[in-house]
Amino acid sequence: APSTALALPPMNCNSFGCFPEAAMPGGGAAVVESRRAEPPAATASPPPVVSKSSPRAMEVARALKEKGVVFYGAYWCGFCDGERQGLGQDAMKLVQYVECDPGGKGGNPSRCAAAGVEAYPTWVVPDGARNEGALGIEGLARLAGLPSSAPAPALPIKGNQAAPPITGESTRQARTLAAALSRRGAVMFGTYWCPYCDAQRQIFGKYAWERVPSIECDPSGVDAEPFLCRSVSVTAYPTWIIPAPKGSNPETTPPTVVGGLQTLDQLEALLAPPKVPPKIPQDSAQRRAEASRGATDGPSDVAPIPVAAECEDCKLPRKL
Repeated sequence: APSTALALPPMNCNSFGCFPEAAMPGGGAAVVESRRAEPPAATASPPPVVSKSSPRAMEVARALKEKGVVFYGAYWCGFCDGERQGLGQDAMKLVQYVECDPGGKGGNPSRCAAAGVEAYPTWVVPDGARNEGALGIEGLARLAGLPSSAPAPALPIKGNQAAPPITGESTRQARTLAAALSRRGAVMFGTYWCPYCDAQRQIFGKYAWERVPSIECDPSGVDAEPFLCRSVSVTAYPTWIIPAPKGSNPETTPPTVVGGLQTLDQLEALLAPPKVPPKIPQDSAQRRAEASRGATDGPSDVAPIPVAAECEDCKLPRKL
């Protein structure tokens, strides 16, 4: 189940979503987003709901409303948007939604904190029980107390959601780094709604970012390639995958995979070739000791000295 904590601490992200690092349900493999940027301060709205509501979605939405279930989320959360798109336009009008990000339109973080919300999306029933993560239509039906039913076929969503425009100019360092990343074949995987992906783009500036290979992982984003993201096991946004230098042995030098927002200096360090420790020359005494040890490793031309029990007069070693 997907999510993100209100204070935006380091998170574990899996195929269901992003959770605070201290709690990752499901036990799946995860990538830790270790570095964070502050989310945008400007007021923003979630993506528009473009799908039509199915009869099942309307039934579920009415049941959720009657039961008093509240949907807590964030405008930039792709998993929250998946819940909205799954319900559709008319059904979402019946669902009580609370925006938890202070930068979102109508944001009410204090209400979210009072409800104990720690992840997005979170569905809270009147008795205070919280259900974290994207539940889908049938999961919401169970939450509302409806009998199970075959899921309605999902309507395709046209990928028309674009990332925020890049407003800053590119520094010389950013332009040089962008060219180096492109030559190496590095790729940044992200989403249009991820504030840390946007912060990564803004660090490069408009000119340089046009030269950085990047993949949109959200199906509703422009030119999205979600299957490619899954094929390389991307589980956090942003994620950088940087191939090893040319000529490296792929068995001993795999690609570098790092999750989270990176500075230009950190990316330059990831591109730098691994440091090989210098070979320390042996001093003459060490060489002589090794040579002395090596001299006794082969056959000897001196007969062994017999033990006292075998002779009365132990003789000196003699030549063979």
